[in-house]
Amino acid sequence: MNRRGLLRAGGPWPLLVLLVFAGCTLMIPGREAKVGARYHAVIEQTMGLVEDPDLTAYVRKIGDRLAAHSTRDVEYRFFVVNMQEPNAFALPGGYIYVSRGLLVLPNSEDELAGVIGHEIGHVQARHHLRSQMRSVPFIPLTVAGAIAGFAASLLSPELGQGIMSASTFPAAAVLSSHSRSAEREADEIGQQLAAQAGWDPLGLSRFLTTLAREERVRGGDPERRDFFASHPPSPERSAATRERAGSLERADTPPIAGTHAAFLGRLDGLLVGLSGAEGVFVDRQFLHPDLDFAVAFPAGWKASNSPQAVAARDPEKDAFVILQTAGKGVDPVQAARDFHASSGGRLLEGPTPLQVGGLNAARTLSQSSRGRTRVTVEATWIAHGGLVFVVAGMAVAERFGEERATMRAVADSFRPISAAERAQVTEERLRLRTAGAGEKFDQIRRDTGTTWTAQSLAVANGLDLDGQPAAGALLKIPVPQPYPPR
Repeated sequence: MNRRGLLRAGGPWPLLVLLVFAGCTLMIPGREAKVGARYHAVIEQTMGLVEDPDLTAYVRKIGDRLAAHSTRDVEYRFFVVNMQEPNAFALPGGYIYVSRGLLVLPNSEDELAGVIGHEIGHVQARHHLRSQMRSVPFIPLTVAGAIAGFAASLLSPELGQGIMSASTFPAAAVLSSHSRSAEREADEIGQQLAAQAGWDPLGLSRFLTTLAREERVRGGDPERRDFFASHPPSPERSAATRERAGSLERADTPPIAGTHAAFLGRLDGLLVGLSGAEGVFVDRQFLHPDLDFAVAFPAGWKASNSPQAVAARDPEKDAFVILQTAGKGVDPVQAARDFHASSGGRLLEGPTPLQVGGLNAARTLSQSSRGRTRVTVEATWIAHGGLVFVVAGMAVAERFGEERATMRAVADSFRPISAAERAQVTEERLRLRTAGAGEKFDQIRRDTGTTWTAQSLAVANGLDLDGQPAAGALLKIPVPQPYPPR
């Protein structure tokens, strides 16, 4: 969660409304740009965009050169999305995204151009139109996510969107798992665009190989929101891209970053993993240095962080705790009253004044229903640093009683962050390092303090898992540093 995302007034339409809108209108190609713009607002609000002018300008230069060869008359737009997993996706109307997590992995401009070209290929081939966005079933939205999104929206529309993103992923609302034929077509178009724009069309094949290796090294996680989750690989895909690359004629156009070192230099300083500005988890503790608070989440609960909310869910997925700001203010009782005066939920108790972590607070209990689902919400409103925070414990009514004490403990743990905790907040940024003679990745790990394994370092640098870098090789290494940088 970050200050800018949490305090932004208003917000885009709720995700499900956009889905219905999209399913009804995307049959009309002329409406694609309008739908894409609305989805873009959701992604910008719930996920956030990387604010690095040099990096985003570089990605856009690559995208613009590729798009100049597209056969569709679309105004393509290119963004770096603030997502730590390696992914890329496209929206109707020409909105193309690569995640900062993806940018960690390529070792040449050819590879990055191949990925961006692949996403242009989805737009050029109208794959979103062909699937008609699959209407509402297009989202792999779990029942748990639906309950959480509904319950959170009782507190605020933005909070509802925040937990939607925490339990699923906004890009899931705009990308289905493409069919194998769609993936093959996007590969073909992307490689053609890369060759026409002067890049090696073999770059896409090399990057797909790196992604597959990275996924194996990281281990399987059904909730990991990476490229292959929405772009399913097939056994023949890498072979097909390699074979096709040999048949394509490459234009004699120089790359934007002229050398390998120049390309890696574009990535120097890239944030890897969690951002200190959005708060970090240290074991069960969530620490936010910018907003000056610490809070403890239950052991065994699945916790996640988005620009708008921090959330945790129980293993059975029908109870949630969600934390975000309710807005500026110093009176939590009045903030609770103001909210419930305009909400559709039924207020059962409160607001009751109390103290939490030495801070003025208030607590309410409410309930709302949608169809046969009844959700009970205990919200604790806490004034701190000129803001009112809300910690909401919510569960289906039948489970609320047994989960109430656990959820309330989260709210009661809210307190100002200590100096010792603040010192624990670090973040990793990609740095360039020249390999010494005989130096192995295990030694590099010890010297730099990176959290990455030797195997992850090898994959990210395009080397064999059991090999070692050549003396003088320029390497990408995620290096931890204090937050904020000193």
